[in-house]
Amino acid sequence: MHSRRDSHALSQRLAEGHPPGASRHGDGAAALTQHPIGTRQQLDASTTFGAADACALLDPVAPALVGGSGPGLSGYGGWACHWRGTLADVVLDFFRYPPPGEAEFAALTVGGRAGMTRELGAICRVYVPQRTLPAADGSARTEYVRISVHGGRAADRCARASGVGERVVAALPPQR
Repeated sequence: MHSRRDSHALSQRLAEGHPPGASRHGDGAAALTQHPIGTRQQLDASTTFGAADACALLDPVAPALVGGSGPGLSGYGGWACHWRGTLADVVLDFFRYPPPGEAEFAALTVGGRAGMTRELGAICRVYVPQRTLPAADGSARTEYVRISVHGGRAADRCARASGVGERVVAALPPQR
């Protein structure tokens, strides 16, 4: 059901010569011809996580790391994996994010790579950057593998996350 305001707006747009359903900028094809589409720099596909399977990076050793059994539960596109265990739960995922502020994280080295760690309550997260690339708006985005350890003893969480990170880094594509 349309409101009186919606009816007034439609009447005004019709009076201005816009057909019903058209945007203020015309149809999509017209908008594309009037405004250029940005292009991204060609990226080296051999350094991306795009084809990586998060579960494959740790299976079959993950159960021993978390005190569980069986393979991990794969997330969307294989870009995440969750292992449950009696010692801890581990989630490994890939994502792109603007480079973080240094005050938010503690620096560490994981598998010979510069990384970061952050504790959030009962979670310790380790971030390992893979590559930095330009976003469509010209700002930087960094691809990370993130290892999150939930539960278990507080003193063990970040050590466990770093240990998982060591194994993951060994299986990653080359860094750029």
